[in-house]
Amino acid sequence: MLKVADRKIKKEKLLNKIETKIVDVRNMSCFKANQFDLALAEGDPISYCLNPERAVRELARVVKPNAHVIVSVDSKYSIVPRLIAEKSYDLLSKFLRTGILKSKEGEFEFQAFTPEELKVLFRKCGLRLVRILGKPILTQLLPKEERDGLIRENYRRILNLELRICDAPGLIGVGGHLEAVGLKQQKDLST
Repeated sequence: MLKVADRKIKKEKLLNKIETKIVDVRNMSCFKANQFDLALAEGDPISYCLNPERAVRELARVVKPNAHVIVSVDSKYSIVPRLIAEKSYDLLSKFLRTGILKSKEGEFEFQAFTPEELKVLFRKCGLRLVRILGKPILTQLLPKEERDGLIRENYRRILNLELRICDAPGLIGVGGHLEAVGLKQQKDLST
């Protein structure tokens, strides 16, 4: 992804304005505190790092007060039907308790969250939750063999429906992923 970004930066003649770095989301000590206007962690790095509190604290540390932190994570409830279909009830019980599971291929572990667990994580890390949503919700419920064709044929309609319901409280958790937007709290200057 960084190679693609570097090519685009060069093409747009922005080399003197943008620098790319490979950094562990759990340790961004190469950046000063309160340095950025926004931190964006898409592609589930918070789920994959297996230390979500440390990672979200780092994201909160590097943004300025009143700046946003946006993360996407794997959604715990979206994985439950697969474990039931596989009759992995012992695994399901442990997964519901810990949120940790091996990938389908068994290559790595990841941590999934419920909306409430993500809210608690943000609060613990000094972020006020501004918005949480599921993505996708509707297509997540369709059998995979039907899903791709339906999306191709009806992309705009499905997208508009998703956008209308993605933050409906009763549906957020069924999304394949959760996206949370937090606001770094201004330091209390009176203490």
